[in-house]
Amino acid sequence: MMEAVVSVLGRFNALVERGAALTGLRIDFFKTVSQMVSMIYFSLLFPYIRSPTAKHVVSTMVGILLVLYMYGVKSFLYLLALPVITYVLIRVGVGRKHPTVILVFTLLYKSAGAIESLMRCYLCWVIDQTGTAMIISQKCISSAWDIYDGLPENGDKVMGRHTQACKIVQMPTFLEYMGYIFFPPTLVVGPGFEMAYYLNACKTKAPSRRFKDALRCYVVAPPMLLPYFVKMPWTSEGLLAAEFRQHSLLYRMMYMHILAWVARFRYYGIWMMAEATIILSGVGWDGQTWEPVTNLHFFGCELATNPSRFLENWNVSVQRLIKYYIHTRGPRDEQGHVMLWMFYVSFGFSALWHGFYPGYYMYFLSFAFLIYSHRQIGHRLAGFAIFQRGPEPRTPARRLWDGLVWLAKWAYVQLSINYLGAAFLLLSGSQSIAAWHALDWWGHVAWIGFIPLSMVTAKALHALGMSWPKPVSPSTVQPSPSDSEQSKTK
Repeated sequence: MMEAVVSVLGRFNALVERGAALTGLRIDFFKTVSQMVSMIYFSLLFPYIRSPTAKHVVSTMVGILLVLYMYGVKSFLYLLALPVITYVLIRVGVGRKHPTVILVFTLLYKSAGAIESLMRCYLCWVIDQTGTAMIISQKCISSAWDIYDGLPENGDKVMGRHTQACKIVQMPTFLEYMGYIFFPPTLVVGPGFEMAYYLNACKTKAPSRRFKDALRCYVVAPPMLLPYFVKMPWTSEGLLAAEFRQHSLLYRMMYMHILAWVARFRYYGIWMMAEATIILSGVGWDGQTWEPVTNLHFFGCELATNPSRFLENWNVSVQRLIKYYIHTRGPRDEQGHVMLWMFYVSFGFSALWHGFYPGYYMYFLSFAFLIYSHRQIGHRLAGFAIFQRGPEPRTPARRLWDGLVWLAKWAYVQLSINYLGAAFLLLSGSQSIAAWHALDWWGHVAWIGFIPLSMVTAKALHALGMSWPKPVSPSTVQPSPSDSEQSKTK
């Protein structure tokens, strides 16, 4: 049986190689593009399958075929074992009552695959099974917690809106679980989403507005994919070129800014295409929006004047995983607030989640420090009237000043985030250091230097008779209880 499958895949791969050669695309990229096109047809037909059981069977079988097509038999067996073992642990009660066990096991299993991939081909820049392993792992972790939240003994606990909407009261069957895990439109590029929305879509009629909402994404996504097909003058190699340092600092800052910005658009295009395809299937509707399967908020990222807000709008499905299943599940103090050190655990988890390239850890640890610096600056200056939006009606001069303040904050945050992008793009530790050195470490210097500068500025403004900001510690800012506080007993 296995030999027959390998033989069929071998013949199919020969056709794929011919297609890739004709289009001029790499084989892995050709497979990714072709599966995205085929998933449109899947999503068009999926809502018209009437039986929920049939939907689970189709989802599982098509998902398995998709994995075999993308990665081959060996990678398929690696990806199949994770949800099977996870379901068994949940079914016997270990994972159901102790979802942290699923979290730890999933991370270890996924990490083993990431290490094997890294050792097999370091910095190869190929689309392999590690991305799909991230999506499956995300589903395994969230479903374990959602099943735990639905246990009868947790019925008397106060839950936020997200937990209440996503908890699973009845233990899913193995077929339901595998249909969710291998739901095809999300397998390659995501996003991950909660199991409740998949099960609900299999039992209810898909909303008719899905066509209009999907079309909007399909129209917006293609222009964002241009960086994949058009050669750009800004490259990662350019950062490391000897002549790069001969330019002015402003030129180098803008070069890095544009390079990271163009790279961001590649993610925008892929994610919006994936989101459109999922919407077309009817999965992810929460009664009002498609937020459960949304993976980015474009304007939330591009207009962010706060690094934390940028993260909330970027790679949204992973941010939900961290927020609802990592951060808010951590230990709490006597007032019921999540412990401060869980903030750093969340960023450590983000780095570990992506893999073991040094660039990931340099990126996320530096991002954590950027947020810390921004909070310290805001803590000292945000309370002064000149840094706040003026009261209405505003004079033209006040409108101009408010616009300049917003522009300064926007430029600072966007340049800082794109400066960090060097580590995310290069991934190599030595190359990331070389790139930041070529940029004169301006980002790290600014984040450190602005902290004492904000202290001096605050004292100067206070000496001029301006109001002193309200002393609210930035480290004690907590998520809204209605949105994210989890399982605080009555």
